[in-house]
Amino acid sequence: MQMLPSIAYGFKSCSLKYKVDPQDKFTNHWEPALNHWATGGKCEKWIGYDASEERRAKIREDAKYTFRYPLIEWGIYREDCVAICQSEGLPSAKSSCFFCPSMKRHEITQLAKDHPDLMRRALEMEARAKLTTVQGLGRSFSWAAFLRGEAAQSRLFEDHEVPCGCYDGGVE
Repeated sequence: MQMLPSIAYGFKSCSLKYKVDPQDKFTNHWEPALNHWATGGKCEKWIGYDASEERRAKIREDAKYTFRYPLIEWGIYREDCVAICQSEGLPSAKSSCFFCPSMKRHEITQLAKDHPDLMRRALEMEARAKLTTVQGLGRSFSWAAFLRGEAAQSRLFEDHEVPCGCYDGGVE
């Protein structure tokens, strides 16, 4: 395939395809759900939007499901989720694909540092894509060009102690 994920072109179908659809497929064949639906009941579908994403929580009419947003109900924000996972010894990670066009630049840099094998695969995907409306996985920029720029900038400071020159409020 010579395309990037649909979100690179402005379509938001990844969550549907890789999260919602597999859950629905499972539940549509799960005997307890089938029995509950047969008696006219609805299953609860819990969606993990954190408390800062209240705008995404929608009251929906659905024949099979009642939707709940427990993190919003409980006032749990993303940083709380991270703290809870850490306190339980669980890894905390953003739930996206390693080649997600919605990644921020610092996440792209971190991926390259922590998982060079996955970055190589993402860059191969970007290189194979026939692009006409976007520049690459970054939509308005290619990840490959971004990483080349990052590397070039880092080389400027190799083996040199250069003060950063930062100042705050006009006072050095």
